[in-house]
Amino acid sequence: MSIDQRAWKLIWHADVTSKIRHFFWRALNRHVAVSSVLYKKKLRNFPLCPICNDHEETIEHMLLLCPWVEPVWFTGLTYRVDRQQISSLHTWLRDCTRNKVVFDNFTPQPQQTLKAIFDQVNERFSLKYLITSSTTRSVHPSAQASWAGPSEPFVKINVDAAWRKSTCHAGASIVIRNFEGRFLGAKAVDFQVENALIAEATRLWEGCKFAKERGHNMVCFESDSLELIQSVRGSFGRGSWTLYQILTLIRNEQRYVEECRWNWTSRNCNQAANHLTSLALSRSTEVWVERPPTSLVHILCKDGLPCPHHA
Repeated sequence: MSIDQRAWKLIWHADVTSKIRHFFWRALNRHVAVSSVLYKKKLRNFPLCPICNDHEETIEHMLLLCPWVEPVWFTGLTYRVDRQQISSLHTWLRDCTRNKVVFDNFTPQPQQTLKAIFDQVNERFSLKYLITSSTTRSVHPSAQASWAGPSEPFVKINVDAAWRKSTCHAGASIVIRNFEGRFLGAKAVDFQVENALIAEATRLWEGCKFAKERGHNMVCFESDSLELIQSVRGSFGRGSWTLYQILTLIRNEQRYVEECRWNWTSRNCNQAANHLTSLALSRSTEVWVERPPTSLVHILCKDGLPCPHHA
């Protein structure tokens, strides 16, 4: 089958990872092992889709026409989109889920696939921000991103940590705000730890415990440590081995909340937690429940704290 050269140019110049480009190259060349292809090669007894068991599984059926695909495309949207405009990352993850169903006897769950898509997109944008910011350091501060509230009814928990190599002394901070930017609590903790990455993970664990203490069960954690967020989102095998014990503690605490999200954010969007970390290094553990410390108010106001609000 002849493929228009313009299609190849679109694929090879797409702003996606190489494995997604490779998947589209295989799909256009009919080199994807769907049931209809395997049946023609006498490697499968029937050509039906292994998920819906109702139609012949062609590449088009697998990606667009299977009834199971519908919730994946549209669950996260409030409107229908043109199927010809589907994101390549979205398509690739759909194919990964289909392979789990066929080869690992995995029960298809559209919500989990959609969550994986959102996580991957968020992670990709985070990485692109890191690359872009390294080459645009001269941008005026007013053009930089700032803290944004979570979607209702979530609360956002910003966390930060700092570690002093000479003394192994670490400080961690937690700041909780709702979708309106209203201050709901904060905590500064100091402790001893062997390295910076463990300090970062410990502050996230402290954040989980503090959220449980405050009775929040719809939480969105934000950290400016990309390595930590990737470790928490992934499997233990993908995370840093030095974090295994703390990741286990974090997962245990996560069971007490109804829904938990893990987001990377830039340091500029994490200024409130950054400020409290400096306090944590200079004093013992301190908790603010109703009113923030005086020195934090100006940062909270800049981030959108509803007025009036006094320390």
